[in-house]
Amino acid sequence: MDMYSEPYDSDTPKERSLPAKIILGTLKAIGILLIASVFIVIFVRLQLWKTPKEFRNFAWTDEALAKYSENGGLTVGLQEPYTEFDENGYYHISDVSFAPDAGEIQLTVRYNSRSTINKLMEVYGLNERPTGEVFVYILQDDDGNQYTSYRFAAKSKPLSDFRRIIFDGVDFEGVENLYLYVYYGEDVDDDAEMSAVFTVYETSRYIEETNPEPSEMTFALSDNPAYINKNNK
Repeated sequence: MDMYSEPYDSDTPKERSLPAKIILGTLKAIGILLIASVFIVIFVRLQLWKTPKEFRNFAWTDEALAKYSENGGLTVGLQEPYTEFDENGYYHISDVSFAPDAGEIQLTVRYNSRSTINKLMEVYGLNERPTGEVFVYILQDDDGNQYTSYRFAAKSKPLSDFRRIIFDGVDFEGVENLYLYVYYGEDVDDDAEMSAVFTVYETSRYIEETNPEPSEMTFALSDNPAYINKNNK
């Protein structure tokens, strides 16, 4: 009879007890759920911030269609904004397109319907959330010529409001830069805290030229709201 037992091998892994297995499995599951939750939140936010499809492409207005018929085609330029957000993060611009032959420039403005509006209420001491068209837009070239009339379409998602802005009658001849000014409609003043400016057209930067075919506009346009321009003193 063998009087000696097998020697103890310290490298032999010990089998975990059932409670330890349950705790380890629970921790792993929680970790996976946390990681999945982060990705879900990021995905949802990206979808809420994403510009509606119909606001990303050149909209065929009557003016654009008329010029297309007259010339047998229409060149539409596309250019990424040099800066998409203003320095305070109140506004975001995207999807800039322009047709110099038709005298049009189109772009999309997005703002956060919670944080930007909350800041607006704080700055102006508003007790109630403003309704209607809160912001107005002015286009200006590098010679100081301003375009104050525009048409727009509006769409909303949770936390985001979008405006497709279309300026007509824009003279591109000899113009190197165009700037979009954004203002609170009750305080159209360059010194106002809620004002912002974007460069939306630069001849010194790359412009992608396209020749799209006409398509039906999928949204209705409204005229810009009335406002008093305090810069005209």
